[in-house]
Amino acid sequence: MSSRSEITEIPIIDWKLIEDGKKDQFLSQLRHAFVVVGFAYLKNPPVDPGLIDRMVEFAPRLFGLPQEEKDALSM
Repeated sequence: MSSRSEITEIPIIDWKLIEDGKKDQFLSQLRHAFVVVGFAYLKNPPVDPGLIDRMVEFAPRLFGLPQEEKDALSM
């Protein structure tokens, strides 16, 4: 198994594998990404593109808040 210091790229896991009936392959790739790398990029997520667009528009406003206001937010 590779150590994290040897990782040169973020694993890309395609949600389309699930839709194509290849759940085992998806889970194997996901498990590898999280165990070896610690994170992954999910391609073709089952999320409304409009929601993604709104989040991208909102993110700068959120990060631009004073630290005290960010600390007061609950997730």
